[in-house]
Amino acid sequence: MNSGTIHSLPLEVIEGWECYAVKPTRESIGALITMLDKAVLFDSSDQNTTKQFLICSAEGTEVKLSECRKGRYLRQRPPKVFSHLPFITGVAGYLSYDFGNTLSKVGKKAPKENSDRPDLPDYQLAYYSWSYIEELGCESGKLIFSPACEPELKARVLDIFRTDNQRSAACQKKSSPIPELNWTKNVSPKEYRQAFAYIKEYILAGDVYQANLTQRYSAKFENEPNSSCLSLNKQSWKLYESIRKKGDAHYGGFVNVSAGQNILSFSPEQFIGIEKRKVTTKPIKGTSDRTQDIDGSALLNSTKDRAENLMIVDLLRNDLSKVCESHSVVTPKLFDIENYGRLNHMVSTVEGSLKEGVTEMEALLSCFPGGSITGAPKKRSMEVINELEQHPRSAYCGTMFYLSDSGKLDSNILIRSIVHDGDTVYCWSGGGIVADSTLEDEYQESINKVQHITGIKD
Repeated sequence: MNSGTIHSLPLEVIEGWECYAVKPTRESIGALITMLDKAVLFDSSDQNTTKQFLICSAEGTEVKLSECRKGRYLRQRPPKVFSHLPFITGVAGYLSYDFGNTLSKVGKKAPKENSDRPDLPDYQLAYYSWSYIEELGCESGKLIFSPACEPELKARVLDIFRTDNQRSAACQKKSSPIPELNWTKNVSPKEYRQAFAYIKEYILAGDVYQANLTQRYSAKFENEPNSSCLSLNKQSWKLYESIRKKGDAHYGGFVNVSAGQNILSFSPEQFIGIEKRKVTTKPIKGTSDRTQDIDGSALLNSTKDRAENLMIVDLLRNDLSKVCESHSVVTPKLFDIENYGRLNHMVSTVEGSLKEGVTEMEALLSCFPGGSITGAPKKRSMEVINELEQHPRSAYCGTMFYLSDSGKLDSNILIRSIVHDGDTVYCWSGGGIVADSTLEDEYQESINKVQHITGIKD
């Protein structure tokens, strides 16, 4: 089979499900993302030995949160022959950190006076009746349509794949330029210093043990006047592709929210994964620069970073215990050091067995937002964040996720991520402040984490 081509007839028809073998180019993936509404992409650049998948779909139909919470999203369970695949059909989307404030009854962060901000919905949930899924490293992937997929939508998707070769050749002849962005800090050093000092006072008073402090960056797209939404989406995709090549985004992805609004994620962190009722979360707490700590040994031996990590592990053990069977919550990995491009991260793993009667979505919502980007105790640290941060977080520190008709769920923490709204893109970065944190180190770490995105070094 030639790359980018598709069989004229289905490779297989199983219980009414049509399955094509195809290997699309990135140009075709980009066409799906930019030309079809409510597109989602779960895209890992991880090349380790565990199975990693690229998943793409679009044109989902809106689903109510209550339907997902109660497990009523299920439309038609895929045939057992596809049981090894993490997602074919089901619900996918995102929850914003701002929605987490609502869930936790903290109240939304008021924007800084006279400051711009992205105007995205608090969440987006849609049901997808088809998907392209590829196990990384395999020669081809599978394009699968359920019996519920509308014929018109199927025809549009097939047309994008069928014209893949022509699109690839056209892109090679004339590739549109990657957007050049002039990122600026939206938080002054003085504002960051004041917020840091207040957090230290809260810690010394015993009000919180840790609080995650972030700062925001923004940049303008250089657009032609009255640029179309399709043009804006194409710019988003070009930006996504250019940044994706710069680092390991084990839980990266792309969400088209609406016309000219997108979320670009280069996240290294899993939030909640559920398969066969087993719940897993992998919090990241602790970071070092590999130019100064090449093997991560300094990070591993850092008393401050181990304490910071352990606080969040304890918080997540408590979160999981609310939705998991008694005594099932364990920590099989503590203080692992993982490499992500220029950075080392300290990663722990917490697992548990989901209680009978608790749905996958209920578990996700119960633990949301992730403790690694709030602090401890969770609700009080979120109140402190609301008080001290200069800008609402929007989708940043929320989660993008899928919940398949087969009952599998996976989600990330939306860190190292961009929110695109019209002619402006926004990016945030931060870290957990604890008793022995130093202003200079925390401030520089918040810059280093997104240097591959913003280009800002200090």
